[in-house]
Amino acid sequence: MEYFIIVALVMLVIFAITDLTVGVANDAVNFLNSAWGSKAGKVRLLMLIVSAGVLVGALFSGGMMEVARKGIFNPHAFYLDEIVILFVAVMMTDVILLDFFNTLGLPTSTTVSLVFALLGASFALAIVKIVQAGEGMASLDHYLNSSKAMLIIAGIFLSVVIAFVVGMIVQYIARLVFSFSFNRYKLIGGSLFGGIAISSISYFIFYKGMKSVSFITDEMVTWTTDHLFPIIGVFTIGLALIFLVLQILFKFNVFRFIVLYGTFALAMAFASNDLVNFIGVPLAGISSFELFQQSGAVDPSTFSMDGLAAKAEIPMYLLLIAGGIMIVTIWSNKKLRSVLNTAIDLSRQEEGKERFHSSAISRGILHGAVKLNKLFSFLRINKVHNWIESRFEDQDKGKKKKDAPAFDMVRASVNLAVASSLIAFATSLKLPLSTTYVTFMVAMGTSLSDRAWGRESAVFRISGVLTVVGGWFLTAIIAFLFAAIVVTIIYFTGWIGLIGSFLIAVFLFLRSYFMHRKRYNEEKEAQEVQQEVIEKSTDLIAMSRKQVKKILNQIPDVLDILYNGLSKEDLVILKEARKKVKSLDKKSQALKESMNATIDGVESDFDEIADYHIENIEMIREIAVSLGFVVRPAYDHLNNHHKNLDSEQLDSLKKVFDLASTYAETAKKCINKAGDRSYECPNNSTELNRIIRKMKVEQLKNVKAKKVTGKSNLLFLNIVGEFQHMAFFIDSLVYNERSLKKRFPEI
Repeated sequence: MEYFIIVALVMLVIFAITDLTVGVANDAVNFLNSAWGSKAGKVRLLMLIVSAGVLVGALFSGGMMEVARKGIFNPHAFYLDEIVILFVAVMMTDVILLDFFNTLGLPTSTTVSLVFALLGASFALAIVKIVQAGEGMASLDHYLNSSKAMLIIAGIFLSVVIAFVVGMIVQYIARLVFSFSFNRYKLIGGSLFGGIAISSISYFIFYKGMKSVSFITDEMVTWTTDHLFPIIGVFTIGLALIFLVLQILFKFNVFRFIVLYGTFALAMAFASNDLVNFIGVPLAGISSFELFQQSGAVDPSTFSMDGLAAKAEIPMYLLLIAGGIMIVTIWSNKKLRSVLNTAIDLSRQEEGKERFHSSAISRGILHGAVKLNKLFSFLRINKVHNWIESRFEDQDKGKKKKDAPAFDMVRASVNLAVASSLIAFATSLKLPLSTTYVTFMVAMGTSLSDRAWGRESAVFRISGVLTVVGGWFLTAIIAFLFAAIVVTIIYFTGWIGLIGSFLIAVFLFLRSYFMHRKRYNEEKEAQEVQQEVIEKSTDLIAMSRKQVKKILNQIPDVLDILYNGLSKEDLVILKEARKKVKSLDKKSQALKESMNATIDGVESDFDEIADYHIENIEMIREIAVSLGFVVRPAYDHLNNHHKNLDSEQLDSLKKVFDLASTYAETAKKCINKAGDRSYECPNNSTELNRIIRKMKVEQLKNVKAKKVTGKSNLLFLNIVGEFQHMAFFIDSLVYNERSLKKRFPEI
């Protein structure tokens, strides 16, 4: 049994290191969102500030470790062998669940994941012990701290609603004061706002971090709490005066300072508060084994874990190592940026590519909001309404370049000040909440209030917020159930369950890693297409031609793979063709979605060039769709184990594929020589259409003669028919290029 426990402890250490990386990747959105979205500093500067905050916070986190040891369950009710199994199930659940959300790019709460995994595992183990002992369900309280779980659930609901509403109200007031031209009001208003914001954030630091410092006594904390409002008042006025002087003398950027200072504060609080979510359980497991060894006991299955109720003493070097791992993760983890991009995209001021699709619920909410707005419109006082509208008018909207911030520093400052104040206030009242929920919902509230959710994007933003919030509640349910199942399996199967569940966890972790890497590369390619800087008409033409040549180059490749897959009846090869077509579809869709932003940079005198680009993108999109209509039915046909095309049909397809590939190559030459009047472009599409029509007639004769099956006949006709459409789209690309050359011979 002792070897079993040692192996389980080794697994806990591995899970602790893994959980530090996946947990930080998810929680980084809490403290990086505002600074990153507002571009308050260069990436390296932001990372250095965050790293400093994380390191300082990690050193103050020792006091939070009690949650994993005795916060959810009563340790005296379990024995060593049971507690170790419980901890393994919890950590396995936590790692798999957080990594799953990171792969999807969705922020969730590491606190909720840990607490509900602890609750699920201890609940399942308690039920097993109750049944084995012949006790009633009334004895469940002997094993669990049920009231703690109910407090946390209540805290979730309250923090989500309150954070959203408060963020919305404060941002509305801030925008009325500063408008979008906040530089005009930054001297007096900025100084006063800076004093209030920095005071709020400093108050937050005190309650979330500094109370863990050993040299601050309880008497000092009590005295400060009793005199809190006078202290904050003096601090606010003093800071406002300092900021006023700094702005006059040195053109000091108050808003930038607020964002950077707030980022440090949230990073520090994250490490101080949430480190327990990653290493608290493994450290509790190691402490359990140390207590067993120190006691001189022989049988782990009879050694009670009363000792876990004592205060945790965490060595400083372990906190430093944990802080170091978190810092390395912040600098290197790609999943961190996926989660961060989700939060920033949902609060972005400008319109753009939306990550989420509309849903019936989001459409219903938006429809209700629009109706409600119309219903109360009669209460408006026109002069007041017009003044408010002028404060929310962004003169630069639509003119911003690729590297422009997602939102300005006024909103970033409000995000940090409000989130800090709410978390500190809840902490002072000893109310449980999730820092993730508060920071995310404040950001959503401020973006809604700032009119970032316009008619063009509101339905997608609402859908995104509902997806994220729904994921939070799923986190609790999945963590509870998964941990309960794993702990039950390991309890009854011993070594088999322990090793088997560990291998499953490793498999799922590696699988999600490769899934995310593939998705990341696809998104990166799509972003490269969308983010090309277009400042001149010649840039647009060059970019457009490059995309045309890319799609024409892909046609022979896709058709070659498709023919090989069909002729060999090989689903693996056809799957490769399907992946290639899917990638083309995504890229062409990204091109189409970025059309408006792309042509913004073109000079107004060259609208015809913008029209040239739009026509090209439309045809590229149609060709990508046509290739999909060719490949996907072929894959489905073989995947359903239908009879394959016969040799005559395959020969005919080969002829069509070769002609189409040749035509794509010819089209490229025609485009390159569009300005050369001496070059006559061969009309290969006519030949291709003639051959396809002839093949269709032959195929219909074979159907009547019962030489081919119905399914294979439909597949053949579908494929060759799609090439008629594709020939038209390729012709359109060539015609579009020739038309451009006629209008602008010098280009």
